[in-house]
Amino acid sequence: MAVTCLVPATVVSAMASLNVALPDIARATHAGQTQLSWIIDAYSLVFAALLLLAATLGDRFCRRRVLLGGLALFAGGSVAAAFASEPETLITLRAVLGMAAAFVMPATVSTITSTFPREQRTRAVSVWDGERP
Repeated sequence: MAVTCLVPATVVSAMASLNVALPDIARATHAGQTQLSWIIDAYSLVFAALLLLAATLGDRFCRRRVLLGGLALFAGGSVAAAFASEPETLITLRAVLGMAAAFVMPATVSTITSTFPREQRTRAVSVWDGERP
């Protein structure tokens, strides 16, 4: 259960933490205002656009594989984004992170609902939802 709650917290913090780091990102990448907006918005835009598709693919092919694949992509994208020095590269990597997050989030909820017995599901989903900032 702890891992299932930690994953969404990581995904959500990838959106929230960027606002704190934005001044440093602007200095390091020499990004203009439009590029900074895209660095912020690329993640959310791709995440929202792919969320339903990712949930459907997880239901059809294997929730666990989708979750693990999304986590691997998220980890790889996060490491690459940490070393990005060009704003265009960072925008692209933020979009990749949004795609990975879209695959991770629905897989965690469906894992909870399929793992816990009916009488414990409400509490399990409440714990999952309460872990998000």
